[in-house]
Amino acid sequence: MKHLQPNENTIQEMLAALFGDSLEVTASESAVQDGYAAVYVDADDTPGAVALCDPAFAAYAGAALSMMPPNGAKEAAESNDIPKTMFDNLHEVMNICTRLVIGESTPHLRLAKVCPASETDAMDAIRETASRTDFQVDIPRYGSGGLAFFVT
Repeated sequence: MKHLQPNENTIQEMLAALFGDSLEVTASESAVQDGYAAVYVDADDTPGAVALCDPAFAAYAGAALSMMPPNGAKEAAESNDIPKTMFDNLHEVMNICTRLVIGESTPHLRLAKVCPASETDAMDAIRETASRTDFQVDIPRYGSGGLAFFVT
């Protein structure tokens, strides 16, 4: 593996800085199936990692970043209709999460895009060579959602 595989501790440290110390991250046996993909690419625009967020994580992280009302986030999560402001905030969260998959001794990756998972073929491009880990992230005052990392 060329890049770093996030674990509960690294995700906890990164996201707790954004959402508070009571944030909890646990490894999950349930695989995130659908939602939003954050695609991280190298200098040649080749995917090196993909973070897959279920609708709940997308809504809660997007809302919590700018302290939007939790009820609106719950509605967005249930309907899988993420308003533009929440989506823009999710993009920021996933941009910060770039640091979870790169380090001093790894090739550089940058966030290329965040989009509905069905609108990218990046998962197919790395699925054969990637290592996958799934997590459940409980964002204080908002709720719990799934987050998975596919890393080459």
